[in-house]
Amino acid sequence: MEEITCFGALTSRLKFEFQHVCSMNKSREFGFHGYVNTLKSIPEWVHRLQMEILP
Repeated sequence: MEEITCFGALTSRLKFEFQHVCSMNKSREFGFHGYVNTLKSIPEWVHRLQMEILP
């Protein structure tokens, strides 16, 4: 994760000045029923990006 993460930027983005509510209810109401485990998908996407940069 250290290779692809800028922790300074991440920290500044996660300091919300407003109430942050995270719910999938509205997404499901609009037809988004799929689910992807974010942490499990990161290695796959890093590999895909590497393949595009280094064919």
